[in-house]
Amino acid sequence: MSRAPRRIAIIGHRGVGKSAFLKRAETYLPGNVLYLDLDLEIERRHGKTVSEIFLSESESGFRKIEREIFSQIDRETVHKDVFLALGGGFNPEAIPSSWQVWWLRRPSDKTGRIFFNRPQLNPELSSLEEFFKRAREREPAFEKRADQTLWLDEGLDLPESAERSFVRNEVQDLGGIVTFLPEQLGARKRWVTWLESRVNFGVKFIELRDDLLQPAEIKEILKVLPHERALVSFRAKENVTRTIKALEGCLVQMDWPVEFGDCPLANPDILSFHLRKPGQTLDDALGVFPEVVAKGTQLKAALPVYTFKELLAGETWRLRDPLTRSFLPMSDDGRWIWYRQLKAKEQNIGFFRDSASGSSLDQPTLLQWARARKCKAFAAILGSPVSHSRTPMMQQEFFKKRNASVFAIQLNEVEWSEGFKILEHLGLRWAAVTAPLKALAFQSSQHATAVCADLKTANTLLLDNGGWRAHNTDLDGFHALIEEASSLQGVLEGGLGGGRGGGLEPVAVWGGGGTLAVVRKVLPNARFYSARSGRPRENEASAIHPKAVVWAVGRSHPSTSPPETWKPEIVIDLHYNEDSPGRDYAKASGSRYVSGLKMFSEQAKAQQRFWNGEIQ
Repeated sequence: MSRAPRRIAIIGHRGVGKSAFLKRAETYLPGNVLYLDLDLEIERRHGKTVSEIFLSESESGFRKIEREIFSQIDRETVHKDVFLALGGGFNPEAIPSSWQVWWLRRPSDKTGRIFFNRPQLNPELSSLEEFFKRAREREPAFEKRADQTLWLDEGLDLPESAERSFVRNEVQDLGGIVTFLPEQLGARKRWVTWLESRVNFGVKFIELRDDLLQPAEIKEILKVLPHERALVSFRAKENVTRTIKALEGCLVQMDWPVEFGDCPLANPDILSFHLRKPGQTLDDALGVFPEVVAKGTQLKAALPVYTFKELLAGETWRLRDPLTRSFLPMSDDGRWIWYRQLKAKEQNIGFFRDSASGSSLDQPTLLQWARARKCKAFAAILGSPVSHSRTPMMQQEFFKKRNASVFAIQLNEVEWSEGFKILEHLGLRWAAVTAPLKALAFQSSQHATAVCADLKTANTLLLDNGGWRAHNTDLDGFHALIEEASSLQGVLEGGLGGGRGGGLEPVAVWGGGGTLAVVRKVLPNARFYSARSGRPRENEASAIHPKAVVWAVGRSHPSTSPPETWKPEIVIDLHYNEDSPGRDYAKASGSRYVSGLKMFSEQAKAQQRFWNGEIQ
C-alpha cells in the first residue's frame, strides 16, 4: 500500500530562517522531494519582486496574490512530497488539513528583528515596534494551526544531526519528559498526531498535569496515549479526587507533590517538591523530602534557584543518591537550561519543551535535548545577556569531537567570583567571555598570551594543569570586520584602507566598553564617544562629521542617539544580533550597514586555534 504524500508547510515570524531551513532540509532529504519558497514562487510566477508588488498593489493586493499562488501550488503538489516555506504574513488557518504545519521559532522571536531588505508594512512604527506588532497579531493563528513546533538555536546555519533526525522523522530513544499543554487541545487530529510522533521519538513520558488539564481531558488523552508512556502529575489540590477517579483502570506513572501532605495512593512513582518559602534556604527546602523512600520511588526537586551557590547545593543534594534523586532548578528567565542539558543523561527525570516555554523556561528545547550527551567537561559562552549567542552552534562540532557540550550560561559581574569557581567545579574547561566580563576573566587567569596581557582583557579561557590560560581574539575579529567594511566601501576613496580608517576618516566610535582597547589599536585616529552621555571621551570640543561610525553599544545598555548632524556613509556594528540598535541607526541615517557577524566568526576560529594549543 502506497503511503500518503508528505506535505509540510513551514510557518514562522519574519526573518526566523524559513528559507535557510529549506536549504538544510534539502540536504537531509535528497531525492524526489520539492522544496519551494512561496515568496520566490510569487516572484517567478508574477514577474515582480515581493517589494515591487507591495509598492504597486499594497499589502492587501499582495495577500490576494499570495493566496492565489498558494492554491496553485496546493493543486500541483497534491500527490507529491513537498516542503513549502510561507511568508510570515500568510494566514496559517488557510492551509488545508492535507498539509502538516511546522512552526519554526528562534529565541530572537522574543527580542525582535530589524530588516533592511523587506517592505516596511507599518512605516509609522519603528522597525522593532512593527516586528512585535505583527508577531502579536500572528502568533495566535500560528499556535492554533501548528502541528509541530521546532525551536531552532541562534546560529543554526549549517546542516546538523539533531535537526536532520527531526526532518527525516528518525528521532529515536529521545528519552525525557514533555508536558501536554492546554493550548495543544483543539483539533483532535493534530494533538493525536503530536502524541504519536513523540511516542515514536522514544519520549520516556508525556506529562499530564491536573492544574493544566481537567480530569475529563486527561481521561480523553489516555484513550490515545499508551499508558506506559503517561505520567500524571497532581498539582491542583481541588482536583485530586476527580483526577484519581479519572485514572481508574489506568496503569500510569504518578507524580505526587510532598507539599500536599500524605499521598492517598500507594507509593507514587515520583515524589516532587516545587515550593520555597520567602527567605528559606535551598538546603532547608530540600529537607522536606523523606530520607528513606519506598523502593522504586524517585525524588524530584523542581525549585526556584537564585544563585550559583544554590545551584551547587542542589547538585550536592542530588549526588547523595543519584539513582533516586533529580534536581531541576527553575528561574524566571530560563537561565538554568544549560544545567538541565548537562545533566540530561545523568538524571532519571528531565523535561524538554516543544512550546514557547513548556511548563518551565528552564526546560531545553527538543533539539537541545536531542543533542545532550553525558560528558565530564563542557565549554560555555559566559555573559549577560547570552540568549542571542551563536557560540553554542558555531562551536558545537569542535567540542563534539572532544565529547564535550557547549552552552550559553548567563553570568554577570556580581556573580563572577562565585559563579566561575562553581562552573569550574561542575566541569567547565573552555570558555568564551563577553563584555563586561573580559577584565575579570583576565584577572582570574594564571597565564595569558602576549596580546591578552597587552590588552589586560580576555575573551577566551582554557583550563589545563597549570590553571586557567587566557587569550583575547578581539583583535583578530575586529581586523577582519574592518577589512570587510573596507571591501564593501571600496567605491569610496580607498575604503577604510591607508592605515585602517584613512579612507573614511574621520571615524567615530559610539560606545565601546570592553572593546575600547582593541578599537583604539586598530583605529588610532578615531574619535571616541560615550554612548551614555553622547560626549567625546577625550573631552574634545570640536565637532566632527564622521564618514564611518563604529557602533559599540548593545540594546541592554542605556544609550543616547548620535548627533543628528552626523550623516555617516557606513555603520560598522560590533554586534550581530538582529535587534542591535546599530541596525536602527543605520536605517535611520541611510547608511550602509556592516554586521559584526564577520567579527564573531573570525573570533570563533581564533578561539579554536587557542583551545587546540596552536596559540601560546
